[in-house]
Amino acid sequence: MATSARTASFGPYTLDLRSGELRKFGVRVKMGEQPLQILLMLLESPGEMVSREELRAKLWTDDTFVDFDHGLNSAVQRLRDCLSDTAEKPLWVETIPRRGYRFVGKIEWSNGVRPPETAPDGDTAAATYDASPKPNGTTTTQTARRKKITLVAALAASVAALAAAALGIYWLQNARRPAPFATFTITKVTNNGKTIATAISPDGKYLLSVRDEDGKQSMWLRHLQTNSEAQVIAPAVAFYQSLVFSPDGSYFYFLKAFDAAHTSYNILRAPVLGGEPRIVARDLDIGTAVSPDGARIAYVRGNNPAVGRFQLLVANADGSDEKILSGGTFDKYPGSLSWSPDGRQIVSIPPGPGDSVSAIQLQNSSSAAVEALAPLGRTQLYNVAWLPDSRGLLVLYSPTPPFDHIQIGLLANPAAPLRAITNDTDTYRALSVSADGKTIATVQERSTRTLYLLPRTGFSGLPPNPAAAQHKASLFSWASNGDLYFFGGSDLLRRSPNGADTTTVLSDPAAVVFGLSACPDGRHILVSWAGRGGTNKIYIWRVNADGSNPTQLTRGGMDGFPLCSPDSKWAYYQDIANFQVMRAPIDGGSPEVVPGSRIPGELDDAVYDLAISPNGKSLAFAVNPPRGADSDGSMTKIELLTLDAGPNPPARLVSADSHISSHPAFTLNGKALVYTVRDNGVDNLLLQPLDGLPSRLITNFTSDKIQNFEFSPDGKTLAVFQQHVESDAVLLHDTK
Repeated sequence: MATSARTASFGPYTLDLRSGELRKFGVRVKMGEQPLQILLMLLESPGEMVSREELRAKLWTDDTFVDFDHGLNSAVQRLRDCLSDTAEKPLWVETIPRRGYRFVGKIEWSNGVRPPETAPDGDTAAATYDASPKPNGTTTTQTARRKKITLVAALAASVAALAAAALGIYWLQNARRPAPFATFTITKVTNNGKTIATAISPDGKYLLSVRDEDGKQSMWLRHLQTNSEAQVIAPAVAFYQSLVFSPDGSYFYFLKAFDAAHTSYNILRAPVLGGEPRIVARDLDIGTAVSPDGARIAYVRGNNPAVGRFQLLVANADGSDEKILSGGTFDKYPGSLSWSPDGRQIVSIPPGPGDSVSAIQLQNSSSAAVEALAPLGRTQLYNVAWLPDSRGLLVLYSPTPPFDHIQIGLLANPAAPLRAITNDTDTYRALSVSADGKTIATVQERSTRTLYLLPRTGFSGLPPNPAAAQHKASLFSWASNGDLYFFGGSDLLRRSPNGADTTTVLSDPAAVVFGLSACPDGRHILVSWAGRGGTNKIYIWRVNADGSNPTQLTRGGMDGFPLCSPDSKWAYYQDIANFQVMRAPIDGGSPEVVPGSRIPGELDDAVYDLAISPNGKSLAFAVNPPRGADSDGSMTKIELLTLDAGPNPPARLVSADSHISSHPAFTLNGKALVYTVRDNGVDNLLLQPLDGLPSRLITNFTSDKIQNFEFSPDGKTLAVFQQHVESDAVLLHDTK
């Protein structure tokens, strides 16, 4: 035996003989003591049979085990699970019927060679041993017991394996069994079209859902077998999200927004069988991950302790003993949380390193050490949930551009490609799974958009007929000549208001147009483009009006909401990552921070779309005031900033209507602002004079929400893009 041997590698697996730690694709695999001992005995005599009696003598004594056959069979099966192996088509562990087992396949030993005579030219750095059966059915035996691992090493490895398991994750991808949800049926549970969030109880018997109706939200608990339901939270003017049951099914947690923009939340907990919800954590952005024993919760507080930073916190189930687990800047913002089934890790989905859009990150739930970070390239992740049997992670994701439909997928391990579970034209908005891993609860959403062209003064009475120019795109903007741009995917289209003429201005299958602004001089358009030029970052580009000569203007990586100045000389935009309002010369040059665009101590995180007055002298944007645990979010402000007035320009804060739900726009004369307000679940446009006169509604829609709106270049026409959404709770049942 080469006593200096430290690791044995076979296929995607590496076993550290000193620590007893098994890794697959570099990720730790949890392995019990008995499967480890069996693997060690098989590896010490590769290609040879290890008898059942030898295994019995090694693993059990007569006075400690009475059902040897059952125990050995179970331990071997657990070993096969760890190795993604099967008895029928063995890759690594072959059964010799009624006699024993042997290891088959190729093994590479490092820092020592087994057997020594297989190493060419006396090389002791590494060697490969082929333990697969020979054609005549015999196996090599001459090195059998000379390759024995010592008893001391084996005992040390078994103890170390238990320690390694404390930091490990399961990631058991069993290639011989059907992958989770490889085939499934889907059942629509609700039919109201107004269900926006849902979660399934651990036992799979109950479904908790949020219903959004007439501007109020309520919660309902449905018994799935009888299809009966009961209201657990009465309708109220509120916004709820992120439902999750405690592991024993006694409580449920949810987020309740306390700001008008629905960006800041408190965590509440309520007994399933009835009782008043109680706040357990305040002023959060992401929640709630519950540990598998139900004793702890994890959540994220953004813009804390400063703007642009976050904290990942853990607390007792009732919110007591809150502690900071980790923190950082927004380029590492966790996105979504899920606790591993063994309680030792928390998975999150931060922005990807380098050029990747998203990543899967695993942190130790005690030390906060990052144990794995797997980039996902161009895939955008939104939510994550660990499968209870630890066979992988369920995710909500958008595939490569155009990022238009959120789907459900599975990550079997960090090195494996993401596998689609759903693949349709709907969007999925929630993700929870029953304790047996066989049922996924989610919200299935369908949306349509309708464009209206109104007089600049709006309308009263009945809503007008839709415009002749329509498109399924998610966003629109005016062209300088009075045509309409439609975008939000890989293509940018220009269409005449009567719908007669349509031109494809830009088409890049690898990129997505997220924002657009046409310059008044008609020469250029500004595009917020993701994926252009092979990168996954978002930059502002200048493009000729006919789509030619695209030129990159910014380098921030998360540059959005472009706006061309009235003199067509500047591209104003937002540096989303750093919460800064920026501008860059249209003809090229270094971007700069717009002086006075942040007021320390006055404003907090969200800065919405920008608006410039027609004379080019004022910049307007909506912001949130400083958040706090007791804030009701009803005092959203609009900042009016004087442009080109030196390094410390005058600024004015205007209180917006408490129901504001969008960015502001200037009227043609620059004396008033128009923005969206939401009342009883319906969006309309409010005109707010800047001289202090009373505000008034200028539209009278009776249903649906406004996606975006914009005045035409001549100020005579108001275009409104309405969105109609129908969403219901559905269940996906794994049929395998």
